[in-house]
Amino acid sequence: MQLTQDKDELLKYFIARFNMATLEINDLQISVVVTAMMNGTPSRPFKMLVSNISPDNLHELPKREDKYVNVEEAFFINKGMKDQKGTESNKKKSRDEPNPQDDKGKRK
Repeated sequence: MQLTQDKDELLKYFIARFNMATLEINDLQISVVVTAMMNGTPSRPFKMLVSNISPDNLHELPKREDKYVNVEEAFFINKGMKDQKGTESNKKKSRDEPNPQDDKGKRK
């Protein structure tokens, strides 16, 4: 099973694609699922989360995935808000300050 998370893909979308792919495979072994999920994502913390789940506690995986996905989404939302604020402050700053290049070529 070879499925990888795209560079700009959120973890929750990768997990959804992964789960859909696993439904198509008959008699899928737990160890194969865990290995494929770990190899499919570049996220080290998520790999650690998956690797620490024992086969008899596999029913806990969706709960843990949800917690990790929520943390990841909160991070991206917070980062997006900070980026947006930075962009807005740069726009205000550029409108308020004269551009020194505007004065080039003008003789007094």
